[in-house]
Amino acid sequence: MASCGHLGSKFIRRGLVDILATLIVALVGYLLGSISFARLIGKLVNPQKDLTKTEFDVPGTDEKFQMTAVSATTASMHLGQKFGCLTTILDMLKVTIPVLILRQFYSETSYSVILAALAVVGHNWPLYHRFQGGRGFSPIYGGLVLFDWLAIPVTAILGMLFGLIVLRDVLMAYMAGLWLYVKTRTLI
Repeated sequence: MASCGHLGSKFIRRGLVDILATLIVALVGYLLGSISFARLIGKLVNPQKDLTKTEFDVPGTDEKFQMTAVSATTASMHLGQKFGCLTTILDMLKVTIPVLILRQFYSETSYSVILAALAVVGHNWPLYHRFQGGRGFSPIYGGLVLFDWLAIPVTAILGMLFGLIVLRDVLMAYMAGLWLYVKTRTLI
């Protein structure tokens, strides 16, 4: 009987360690995701430019659409394509590098998925910027590079086809790829 009690407490401790590890991984993912490379690059390149104010003309009307997300897209629009591309790469790497490091210590995929998912949450709702962040495309692709790299071109092509042919909208074509995610790891 004594060994059963010892075995039970061992499982309880293991469960608590798993919970604690999950919480730490989630917190680290969220805090790393909250780093806004668009804002950092914007402050370095053009400190006077406010990336939080991006307006588009609505075609055929006098109306304007204001985008509040601060992302690689807004960095590209305000700072140029070179800095938009740099922002995209850094936003992808803020997911990719921590996941690669985590995989060196924990081979269990669930921790990596939690870290990547919470990094996207942090990117979209960053603690450091009053929960006003980007849209999450770059960090999502940063995670897909590791979890399902083939899905990146497949979803991009499907999204473009659906957005341009069915919806006839360039913006929707840009966003539809992630909505039409196809898990390709099982296809290979």
